Amino acid sequence: MHLPPQLFYWGAEPPQAPPVPPPLDTVVIGVANEELEQEESEHQRLLGPANGRTPDKPMYGDGGDRHPKLPKKGDEQSVLDEILHNTANNIIDVAALESRRMEQQEYLDRARQYGSRVNNLVPSTSRLQSHMLQLHNGTSMPYSVLAAEPIPLHDINLITHTAEKMWNACEGIRVNHKEDLVVNFEIPDN
Repeated sequence: MHLPPQLFYWGAEPPQAPPVPPPLDTVVIGVANEELEQEESEHQRLLGPANGRTPDKPMYGDGGDRHPKLPKKGDEQSVLDEILHNTANNIIDVAALESRRMEQQEYLDRARQYGSRVNNLVPSTSRLQSHMLQLHNGTSMPYSVLAAEPIPLHDINLITHTAEKMWNACEGIRVNHKEDLVVNFEIPDN
């Protein structure tokens, strides 16, 4: 039975993996590797792309490592790298996001679409009631009507009382038939 290598090292650390060779673009013939690394580290960005995500890194928890393995260059450097990567993963760079402004035509289209949806949802009776609350179409200056002082209560009571009296008087009108309205005239023959 073959056991995985990590099970053989209960009390001691497992042996270190062999060093990974540098990428091909960093290998330069005739230049010491240490000088090249120092030059690159002075001009190298601390973080990758603006949003902190690299193309090979899964987005939205696609099953990738939650804690990516970082190359160890020393205790301080590894701690700094870990802090930078955690910060890049937990912060959204708002400046890197594209801001999208809505054009006027698109705004008007959305307003029409919203209005039609509201008209489909609201019953017709409430639409009629809201229409009845508007000013008459013949009002040329609605601001002057709305800004005017309200009618005093005693005037409203007088109008209401007079209208009731007129209604009662109209209901009391009766026509009595006394004679025919159309009379036949006899024309003599000559």
